[in-house]
Amino acid sequence: MDELLVARVRLLDQQGRSVKAIARATGMSAGDVVGVLNGAVVASGPGRGEPRCWVNAGWSRSVDLESAPQWAGLDPGASDAEEVRGLVAVLVAADSTRSTKAQVAGFLLDVWCLGVKNALAPEPMSECVVAKGVPAHRTGTPFATTH
Repeated sequence: MDELLVARVRLLDQQGRSVKAIARATGMSAGDVVGVLNGAVVASGPGRGEPRCWVNAGWSRSVDLESAPQWAGLDPGASDAEEVRGLVAVLVAADSTRSTKAQVAGFLLDVWCLGVKNALAPEPMSECVVAKGVPAHRTGTPFATTH
């Protein structure tokens, strides 16, 4: 969450405002305000707030990586992949500046033909769901984290 927003919530709390009043003043939900006040929300700092991405294990077996061998090292599940299908599943999570929830979207890529085969609209998810491994929770498929 944005440092300025967290600071504003704390300032309004010190001024004696109620949780509902703080929520109205900041455009946040009351639950998010309580999270900030209880210390459950960490303010964004350098490196935080950057989008996070997960790609299904074995994705590198579907693409030609001869000219970029360093990418193959980012797929720890390549040797465990049963067969090459040309499909790659990608999940992306981006932190919201006005909420404690991240926006999570999913994409199914046909890397041999169609490009984006399917897309799941961004959905707000709590940080604890994202941290526990959204991919396994949503798909049952092991995913590798990319950087």
